[in-house]
Parts: sequence; C-alpha cells; structure tokens
Amino acid sequence: MLYATNKFAAHSSMLTTFPRLHKGSAPVAAAHLSQLIRRFTLRLRLDVAPTFDADQATALLSGLDELDVDGWQAQYLGADIGALRMLEGVRGVKRARVWAGGYEAYAHWLQNQSIGEPMDEFHEDSDSDSSAGEDM
Repeated sequence: MLYATNKFAAHSSMLTTFPRLHKGSAPVAAAHLSQLIRRFTLRLRLDVAPTFDADQATALLSGLDELDVDGWQAQYLGADIGALRMLEGVRGVKRARVWAGGYEAYAHWLQNQSIGEPMDEFHEDSDSDSSAGEDM
C-alpha cells in the first residue's frame, strides 16, 4: 500500500530509478518495489541541461498514474524550455500536472500531451513573456 498510494520524488537523473518518499528518506533501491510506484513528482531544473535523454523519459514516465513536473530555474526567465522538451514523448499518464514559471503556455501543452494523444507540435513563439502575467 505504501508504494501504490503515495507520490514519490523522481530522481533528477535516473527518473523512476531510486525514488524517494520524501527528501530525507532513503531511496527505494529494490527494483521489484520501485516498479509498484505509479505516482511521481519530478523537479526539473530548466537552466541546466538534464542528465537524461528524451528516450529515457518516454520509457520511464509513460503510463504512470500520476506525474507532477515542477520546472524551476534560479532566475526568472533565465532559461528556455529545452529541458522540458525531453518530456514531449511521455504518453498515457492518467493525471499530469506541469509547472514552469514563465512558460505557462508550453507547460499546459506538455501537460495535455502527456495525458492524451499526440497533438500538433508546440511553437515556441506562441509562448511569450506576456503570458507570465496573465495569472495575476
């Protein structure tokens, strides 16, 4: 029940391998137990190149029950959506939520892309700085 009902923190480079229940807990090292985990939170730093590739993200994150992606950066609009693009192949997530300060339109597109069928390609020029102030 612990593994099936709780949301675990995905590893920043190994994704669903060695997940943690919370920051201070030991990682789940047993493969047969980590396979039971279907709910993850991924904190993804946007201003640093990710240490996983798009194929790994697609293979490990597709089909989850729940995936929260928290895209963050040290300086507001100090990065682009390159790190988030590694997640564009993720499909079949039952409940996906994506946050990426300053890139709300792309985050919304990526969230919907992860849940449903592939949509049209996102064009960066449609996600402008002006959308950042719309939520205020």
